[in-house]
Amino acid sequence: LLQRNSLFDSMKEVMLESYHDLPSHLKRCFLYFGIFPEGYSISCMRLVRLWVAEGFVEKRDDTSMEELAKEYLTELIRRCLVHLSRVDFDGRPKSCHVYDLMHKLIARICEEQMFCQVMKDKTAPSSSNSNLDSSLPRRLSIIKSWDAAAMKRVKNWKTVRSCFVFDAAKKWLVTEQFFSSFMLLSQLDLSNARLDNLPKKVGNLFNLKYLSLRNTNIKSIPESIGNLERLQTLDLKRTQVDVLPKKIK
Repeated sequence: LLQRNSLFDSMKEVMLESYHDLPSHLKRCFLYFGIFPEGYSISCMRLVRLWVAEGFVEKRDDTSMEELAKEYLTELIRRCLVHLSRVDFDGRPKSCHVYDLMHKLIARICEEQMFCQVMKDKTAPSSSNSNLDSSLPRRLSIIKSWDAAAMKRVKNWKTVRSCFVFDAAKKWLVTEQFFSSFMLLSQLDLSNARLDNLPKKVGNLFNLKYLSLRNTNIKSIPESIGNLERLQTLDLKRTQVDVLPKKIK
């Protein structure tokens, strides 16, 4: 047991050293894996577009932002910090993940640096909770569903710029109240959430750059989405949407 603990500690030190060796722009991209649940395989294109929307990619005149973000991901894979889950027929990365031990290390760093807040419990903490006294981090990941009363107890949603709702969260979480709580969002990822209706108040999120409804039961998009002049990515793959509002055509 002592030997196993010693080996475990040595592995953590090596991984931590690998993280500290990263340039600052790659550190931010790497920590992004802490937003997703442990064992989660992430679409490489989804990750790339999120990094671009977050402003992690340093613009270069001769290369598109997405191509640069792909280079960042390739470098993380080359350093064996990120691993491929699937590749295309031509060998291009399709999806990727980090190993569970690495994910635990990322989660610890994310907490220490207030990079993101991950809600795994079924009941959200009250606004008097010490972890939320000052403010939430800029990124919020909701893994488990909350009850409506718990949503109302947390008052400082205004700090959140990126919000992720995963499939374990029930569809009633994403309501008019939900959109009223996150008025300054620039990234909203609802991929795989149990969602069949997109409230009209989505059109009030004027800073929104990235909106993913992939693999949900959404059937239509409200006209109000035409108000989102900064929107760069609208992911509707594997939804039931077949007609787009005229304002975004």
